[in-house]
Amino acid sequence: MHYLTTDFEKIMLFKHWILVLNTKMDYNVIFPRILPPEKYRSLSPQDQEEYVARKIEEILMINTNGVTISDVSLNTPFTRPTIIKHLEKIVATRKGYKIRRGRLSMYFPNGRVVHPEGQIETKTDTGNQYRATFLNNNFGEFIYIEDLTPNTVSGGSILIKKHDYPNFLNFLDSVEENRKAIRNE
Repeated sequence: MHYLTTDFEKIMLFKHWILVLNTKMDYNVIFPRILPPEKYRSLSPQDQEEYVARKIEEILMINTNGVTISDVSLNTPFTRPTIIKHLEKIVATRKGYKIRRGRLSMYFPNGRVVHPEGQIETKTDTGNQYRATFLNNNFGEFIYIEDLTPNTVSGGSILIKKHDYPNFLNFLDSVEENRKAIRNE
């Protein structure tokens, strides 16, 4: 894992996030059809709860570049506490994730890749199954590797920047070399 070691790197990352967040403020959030406030308020409490849960999840899923609480509250009849409750529930159930930048929280869908550039699957001699998905989005080019082996402890995945892939392979080699060295001590 790369850690920021110099003040210059920290400043550049900070400037990058300021640019990202400023860009984020200028984009248009897409909203599904929402009931007018008077119709929404005329629903029973249970129907309101179900409606809000469904609509907030829908808003998040169609806005892959994320939304803020303010984005949703300014464009829906839902109260801020209600929006926060439902966004946090989405995060808790891993249907979404949150990135905090100071006082600003951005919520993003935690969905599967919609349009991968390609996929490769393999099964090892030991029976483990893996899938590599090649992604290209507004954040760059990536390789997403998943462990598909059923009934395993791992079942995990990792996302690697495409340009870092050779370095990642070197890292894996060094992990194995260090493991062997430790066993031989």
